[in-house]
Amino acid sequence: MSDAGLPSGWEVRHSNSKNLPYFFNASSKESRWEPPEGTDVDKLKAYMAQNTRKPEGKIHAAHLLVKHRDSRRPGSWKEPTITRTKEEAIEILKGHERRIKSGEISLGGLAQTESDCSSARKNGDLGIFGKGEMQKEFEEVAFALEPGQVSGVVDTASGVHLIQRWVRMIMEDICLTRSMSIVVKSLLMFRLGSNEFLAAGLYVFPGLLAMKNLVTDEVNL
Repeated sequence: MSDAGLPSGWEVRHSNSKNLPYFFNASSKESRWEPPEGTDVDKLKAYMAQNTRKPEGKIHAAHLLVKHRDSRRPGSWKEPTITRTKEEAIEILKGHERRIKSGEISLGGLAQTESDCSSARKNGDLGIFGKGEMQKEFEEVAFALEPGQVSGVVDTASGVHLIQRWVRMIMEDICLTRSMSIVVKSLLMFRLGSNEFLAAGLYVFPGLLAMKNLVTDEVNL
């Protein structure tokens, strides 16, 4: 058994296109997203914590955007033409903020129906980004947040936002080979600290078949 807790012949490799680890058997040339049968999950968790790639100076965040008539693009997937004032947009966003901070609903859950950004269909997920990639006002707040923390109202040329710095990367909609009728959500848990990713744990299910929703779409800000 390898240091990664994998059966003989298997190794952990990294997919540059998905920016995720996968498992490869050098003898059979088989590659798979799920760990092979016989994997020592505890050893794999420890190995991933030590060897996961760390994007320096980058964070993972999501947001909920409410546009107004003075936004640089005053339209969205929800409304082709947005006529509300900036003040009205701020009041709407503050209402969302109260619901999120009370624990009634998550930012991601609310973003699905209430965000004016196309990232709504991904729970507001903006992916991993570094400094200089977002609007200055947005970036300053996002990088100042603690992992898991939700901001107050953030004003940019796009509109007004709530931002949440994420503690984890999520891989969703994965089917079990042993029961094709069951769809589960498998989480690769990471901890964000010192502006880098550190793998805090790897939650795995034996027999995972397919991974979806890993395509990064252009965000409509």
